[in-house]
Amino acid sequence: MDHVRFEKIQDTSFLILDYSRASEDLMIDRLEYARELLLERNIITPIIIIVNDKNYFTPKFMRKSELVYAKIKHLIKKDIGILGLSSTQRQILKSFVILGNRKLREFHSKDEAIKFHRFGAS
Repeated sequence: MDHVRFEKIQDTSFLILDYSRASEDLMIDRLEYARELLLERNIITPIIIIVNDKNYFTPKFMRKSELVYAKIKHLIKKDIGILGLSSTQRQILKSFVILGNRKLREFHSKDEAIKFHRFGAS
């Protein structure tokens, strides 16, 4: 699945999870596939999620995200980087992070997320 992949950037292997233009069902499929890859690999990994304004963080998707996060949080290096948030998505994820004590950080570019994971503070 091209939208969920490990990508070696310099000397670090990132899990890239691209939700761009995906429907709710596709987003859930990609999320489940990412969970399987991480658990199978069983190595602490930096994660970058890409979204756009065509993605909808529906209640069904958010509940599934909560369940998956609980299963993989021990394999997440630093904060999950997320790119491309709209203001509405930002507000939904702010609640997701605060209420669930989850590690998620917005970045404005892929390069910024990569620098954070390679050199930034934890």
